[in-house]
Amino acid sequence: MISGPPIRAFGLQAVALGLFVCIVSGCNDSSRTASARLRREVFDLQQEVARLELRESEQRIQFEQATTDRSDLDHEVLASTPMVTGIGMSTWSGSRGVRTDGRTTVEIFVSAVDGRNRPLQMVGTVTARALLIPVEGSPIELGAATLTPSQLRDAWRNVLGTPSYVVQLPIDQPLPEGTESIHVRVYHDDARTGRRFETSGDVRTVDGEAAVE
Repeated sequence: MISGPPIRAFGLQAVALGLFVCIVSGCNDSSRTASARLRREVFDLQQEVARLELRESEQRIQFEQATTDRSDLDHEVLASTPMVTGIGMSTWSGSRGVRTDGRTTVEIFVSAVDGRNRPLQMVGTVTARALLIPVEGSPIELGAATLTPSQLRDAWRNVLGTPSYVVQLPIDQPLPEGTESIHVRVYHDDARTGRRFETSGDVRTVDGEAAVE
């Protein structure tokens, strides 16, 4: 059985409490130094918790695979096989363009990581949806695009050293004047595990192209 290390976040509470006491009681030079050290320790602990959560997620996926159709694999091979544990959108997303058919598109760059927070190739489908969320009223769907497994493989790009997949997301509705960003939701159906991953966020749209290879 594959099991992950327990995630212990109680250290964060203790460090945060010490930082709070320092701030309330007033800080001289030595206490300010201690405060800076505590803030750094809080950050390091947060990073460690995030790393362990990714590792635990990957090991859970590996265990599910080991107890189903991949139980014949050697334990070490299975434990060393990277699995997608999350996806995200690159900050390079948002470049506007015009296709040959005249439709406006927005480039969305999507990437995946494994349990060690390392870039990982995706196998399966990716669907992206663009929404306009007004201050009042219901969200307006602007457009959607889906990449098949073969299209997804061909969509691989290297964005300034960061492996990503580019989705040309068509915008079928005119944007109100002054609109600077749209809301984008991306779904990845992993063909290897059957799991669905999702990410979303506001994307600022700009004219031009991102530097890709």
